[in-house]
Amino acid sequence: MGNERYDGRKCRSRTSCESQKTSFWTNAMRFSRLDTAIALAKKEAAALAAIDPRLQSFVVGYLVVDIVSEFEVRLETMFSLRAKKLGDIPNANFIAKILDRKFRSPDVGKINQFLRDHDDAWLRAFENLLTATKWQSAMANLMLNRHYFVHKSGNGPTMSLQDVENAYNEAVQLFTALATTLGLSAADCAQLT
Repeated sequence: MGNERYDGRKCRSRTSCESQKTSFWTNAMRFSRLDTAIALAKKEAAALAAIDPRLQSFVVGYLVVDIVSEFEVRLETMFSLRAKKLGDIPNANFIAKILDRKFRSPDVGKINQFLRDHDDAWLRAFENLLTATKWQSAMANLMLNRHYFVHKSGNGPTMSLQDVENAYNEAVQLFTALATTLGLSAADCAQLT
């Protein structure tokens, strides 16, 4: 078996390479800044509630808006990376401009429609990779709460800090599935923040 390579790293076995590959994709698609913000909010939750219970609601609102904002940027970036791989710079620039308008609020329908507009097979592959997850309901919940915090529309926030963390952990899985569907490599995605 020798030392196989996966993205420049030496592996002791094929299983080790697959484990490193899974670990890379799981970690690469997360948002370290959001992970840190959620951990800090959880750590300080009791102190905030002791000062004023509304502070926790403010933190939840900030996290929801920030999560959706980061997701929007990453979606645009990933589709743009795919377009750039074709080597046609004018078309890649055109796609980037469309994406900037398309993903202002990146709900499930917009993501699925964009994949479907490219190729129905992309949408089916994406959905198949996420069948065991709750990413759609998590994303819908984040979007619903984001709209409340940004536009003050709806019946008010429905998420607790724990709900935000759970929704983030479910929804973030879409990025690994999207990278796989779009044919983006680990090297392509290494530049994602």
